[in-house]
Amino acid sequence: MSQSGADEVTPTPGASSDVERAWVARSRAGDVAAFEAIFRLYYEPLCAFAERFVGSPDAARDVVQDVFVRIWEQRQSWQGCDNLKAYLFTAVRNRSFKLLRHRGVVERGLAQMTHAAAAPGAGSPPPTPEDYTRVVELAAAVERAIEQLPERSREAYLLHRQQGLSYAEIAAVMGVSARTVENHIARALRGLREGLSPWIS
Repeated sequence: MSQSGADEVTPTPGASSDVERAWVARSRAGDVAAFEAIFRLYYEPLCAFAERFVGSPDAARDVVQDVFVRIWEQRQSWQGCDNLKAYLFTAVRNRSFKLLRHRGVVERGLAQMTHAAAAPGAGSPPPTPEDYTRVVELAAAVERAIEQLPERSREAYLLHRQQGLSYAEIAAVMGVSARTVENHIARALRGLREGLSPWIS
């Protein structure tokens, strides 16, 4: 397999160029050099973007690397895209929010189990296997409820509740007004109340 030409031209990230389209096509065919060229061009901008969501350079690198690994593993079915930048940034954003949802569910479950385990010292009975099962089921229900939210409402909710961003900061990230962010979060909370209604007494 010829690898010549992968590094001959380095377009500006985001440019919809013949070079990038060629890199995508060659990556699909298994050309490692072409795929590495895409990786080198976009890796740092994508890491900076992911860090805005996940709040950690290490976690951001993990997100970006995971996206590239998945693309390579599924390269034969990778659809050519007219805007490679948009494709990659969307993939990283989606992966970042998947990580945030998972992190939130795990942290809530651990917090509840830790609280339950500490309860005997306060005069409460120790947690039963049924208690742990209920925590796991509740965590799964929260995960499902968040997943079912409209995309933009879910994005605003996760940035606010799990990343602690203010409405103004979220507005800057999402490219909308603070009032729109407020509406998205209100819609998310309504959706969560509906989705978790069987658990709310």
